[in-house]
Parts: sequence; C-alpha cells; structure tokens
Amino acid sequence: MICVKELVKNFDDVCAVNNITLNIPEGEMLGLLGTNGAGKTTLLRMIAGVLEADGGSIVVDGANITSGAFALSLSTMEWTAHRATMILPLCVISSTNGW
Repeated sequence: MICVKELVKNFDDVCAVNNITLNIPEGEMLGLLGTNGAGKTTLLRMIAGVLEADGGSIVVDGANITSGAFALSLSTMEWTAHRATMILPLCVISSTNGW
C-alpha cells in the first residue's frame, strides 16, 4: 500500500504539489491525469525518492520513506535506498483481460 498524506513541494515561489493526499491499496493501479505543470511528475518523483517533499508524508508498505535511509523488500522485487532515494526499474504490466 502507498499512502501519501498532505504532500507539499515548492520550487522557489512556485507550488508544484499542494497538500496531495491519496491511498493506493496493494494490488491497485492508479493513473494520474492533469495538464502540463499540474505536479504529476513531481508527485511521482517524491514517491520514488528522487525529490524530497517540503511537507507531508509518504508511507510504502508501512515504512515511512519521506526522508532518511531505508530498505524495503517487496514480494516481487527488492529495492534499497540511500538517503531516501528509491530507484525502481521501469516495469510494464500488461493484461489481455478486456484490453
């Protein structure tokens, strides 16, 4: 499960992400839609640990990954991080059920 609570990211005087809260249950997929500059990529980069949030929290499978070093093991892949940087391999999950 991925839980994002009141996440905030500013770049100088520009607020890129403003108090985003969402919960993604295990096994669910989420799509982000928005115009250019809406904060989609910034949100994903914070969840991945590439950017540090200015406020709020990110919890993945019970581990708070908002800041600090962490290591997390998942059933299908293993990922480790140093200084809250999580780099996951790009995966494409395909299903022919109804597509």
